[in-house]
Amino acid sequence: MSESSIRVRPMERSDFDALRPIMRELHAVHSEARPDYYLPEDDPLTPEIFDFWFSEDMHPLVAEVDGEVVGYVTPQLQRRVGNYVRPMLRLHIHDVAVAEKARRHGVGRALFREAERLGRSLGASRIQLSVWAFNTAAREFYASLGFEERTLNLDLVLE
Repeated sequence: MSESSIRVRPMERSDFDALRPIMRELHAVHSEARPDYYLPEDDPLTPEIFDFWFSEDMHPLVAEVDGEVVGYVTPQLQRRVGNYVRPMLRLHIHDVAVAEKARRHGVGRALFREAERLGRSLGASRIQLSVWAFNTAAREFYASLGFEERTLNLDLVLE
């Protein structure tokens, strides 16, 4: 698999079945690392989640190799306004996943290049996302793309 064989395109409703195993792999990583937070789930891509990806200001993308969907990213254009923050348009990444068999072949980079192009075309000033502290591979990948750590979320478990 070469980077030139990767095609990124807008997600379509007909991609639902192809995305289910990729979401299953993503969920397994999270539910194994954080069983206190994530429920075990054999089929985590529900119709409700999929519908959300097509809601207002969402711009979901998929990556294909030889016609097979091997990854996706779900960016949403968000307008930030408030008394104490500068107004801005940002592209917020809800999810990104690449099928295990397609990792380390440029699929994630291709998805983020297209998300960056999309963000610029929509007038966004930045792309933001969240990543779990345990997910060092994802954190290293995002850093390689130029993402910088800006906030930390802390938990105090009360149970």
